[in-house]
Amino acid sequence: MFEHKNLVESLVDHLRVLIISGELPGGLRLNEIDLSMKLNVSRPPLREAFQILEQQRLIQSMPRKGRFVPLLTKDNCKLIWQCREMMECYAITLLEKRAIRSVPSIMTNLEKTASYLDISDDRIERMAFLSDINQFHQFLIAAAENELLSHFYSLIKDN
Repeated sequence: MFEHKNLVESLVDHLRVLIISGELPGGLRLNEIDLSMKLNVSRPPLREAFQILEQQRLIQSMPRKGRFVPLLTKDNCKLIWQCREMMECYAITLLEKRAIRSVPSIMTNLEKTASYLDISDDRIERMAFLSDINQFHQFLIAAAENELLSHFYSLIKDN
């Protein structure tokens, strides 16, 4: 089921999709035993994946209660988008200062995302759209060629 990457990275990617798509809804307690059986993996790599997802703030750990998918609130979304907006605007400013008017990878990805103007309820199509949009934003940050900006952006990009 999981290939091309190491098992932990594949688990992180798979669980991220389940969380973002709502298949693992906000407020859900993550049962390690059930998930390991469902995904056909042992518990140690699943625990490592949980730790990575916790660092990315896609799951929360509560002492003596377990791990949970956090509830998505309007305020939380607003804070994340404000941070992303600030970083992306700064990236554009850096590109302007260097007189860079076109970045092929950004333009190609932007054209690709334009094809999703009418997103259906199809989960696979929605995830492809979100992936392409996320990639567009990552290309924009990378084009700014600022290591610190890239680092900070990497901390919130999956949120």
